[in-house]
Amino acid sequence: MSFWDRFEPSSCYPDKCQCEAVQDALIRQPSSFWSSLAYVVAGLAIYREIENKTHELKMWAGVCCLMGLSSMFGHGSFIRVSLALDFASIVLVLSFFALLNYLRKFSVLKIMGFFSAYYVALFMAMYQLGKWPKIGACLAIFAVSLGEVAKRKVDKNLFLCLGILALSFGFFVIDEMHLGCDPHSLFQFHSLWHLGTGLSMYFYGKWRFTNAV
Repeated sequence: MSFWDRFEPSSCYPDKCQCEAVQDALIRQPSSFWSSLAYVVAGLAIYREIENKTHELKMWAGVCCLMGLSSMFGHGSFIRVSLALDFASIVLVLSFFALLNYLRKFSVLKIMGFFSAYYVALFMAMYQLGKWPKIGACLAIFAVSLGEVAKRKVDKNLFLCLGILALSFGFFVIDEMHLGCDPHSLFQFHSLWHLGTGLSMYFYGKWRFTNAV
């Protein structure tokens, strides 16, 4: 019996998740677990690279790290709570700057309080949803966020971000369709999705913070 079996499993468990097999182990999907570190690396890299350490930069780096840690928790355990946190973190990342535009007039503490409450609300919503409604919600938020991005100055960092994101989404689709699927291999298309979207977030951060957030 796995340590995680004492908790409520995710709706896709055990055999309707990604291609990678959900093992009876402490880390149930090792490839997707470790590749989730890409988000943490992206957040720390942006924080280190940008000289002006604004509160907004610190919050963005924190959000990236939160997404990485929740993804690791999700793929490590595949319990209902962890997957809800994982998707809540994704929506938080996707909507962060669009919401921040309306919050800049408030103090840092109030902004952090808002995002904390927002994250709790997202978690509660994602806890109630199945896998595909969660994915649909993320795609809808992404589409809305693109409208805010389109109003800003475009440079090579944004093109790199969107190009890598599009390629990575292809890996996500391949994995969901179980094409070329080897459940027990360390090579997984979902892991490439993590690595690609982590790199995309890095270039997105460069674009944001080198073009006056």
